[in-house]
Amino acid sequence: MALFRSTRLLSALGSSLRVAGTRAASNDVNTFRDTYTMRMYNGEKQPTGLFSAGEIEARVRKLRDFMEEEGVAACLFTSIHNVNYYTGKALLGRRSFGITFRIRPYGLLITPEKHVTISALIDAGQPWRRSPHDNIIFTDWKRDNYFRAVVEELGGTKGSIGIEYDHMTLERSHKLQTNLPHNNTLVDVSAATMRMRMKKSLEEVAVIKNSTATADIGGWACVEALGEGVPEYEVALAGTQAMVRNIAKLYQIANSWIPGFGSSLA
Repeated sequence: MALFRSTRLLSALGSSLRVAGTRAASNDVNTFRDTYTMRMYNGEKQPTGLFSAGEIEARVRKLRDFMEEEGVAACLFTSIHNVNYYTGKALLGRRSFGITFRIRPYGLLITPEKHVTISALIDAGQPWRRSPHDNIIFTDWKRDNYFRAVVEELGGTKGSIGIEYDHMTLERSHKLQTNLPHNNTLVDVSAATMRMRMKKSLEEVAVIKNSTATADIGGWACVEALGEGVPEYEVALAGTQAMVRNIAKLYQIANSWIPGFGSSLA
């Protein structure tokens, strides 16, 4: 039997999460336990990252053209490279593809009409702020709520669902197949999307050039830090700091992630 059930927002918490600066709480354990998915529209939407919104939309259009040609009804991406490619780095900010990704699944669902990132409640509203479009959150209260979120967003979608055979595990693909309510067929889109990513746009070429220039800056900083008796970590710190500062200068962003302290990314 499919594990899908319609969304139940927290009766006391759900609506208030949509309003910035307000808080509410509920002591009803059953309400929490029966809340499988939610949305948290707090804060303001953030820029898409290294690339313009137009660049991201062009990538999504190419994907949707491919889906139409191949008869793919929806694509569920779970890898860091494809989620980042089709969102502009939506889930790379705080923990999503770091610590929590090792124990919680994340994803991006794209249909002809939808573009929805799927994230765990531990990241709260940050994935929505960094997603170009919508976001749905799954809770940890019951096992496999991730798949409930996927099925909820798929709704009445019929036809084949594209996944990444080179990333999604057999266990997760089996769970996904078991929960799909319309007996959808799972098909592999990993090779096709890899070919799309190989064709670099002008914006991507510019980022690659800046990246290699930043690596040169880091390398020269290491050379300048070398000296008799200088510890290796001091040399590494010099290179890292030089590169981080250059990235911040070029793109006005810098990931200052320190274990236990989160990130500077909104």
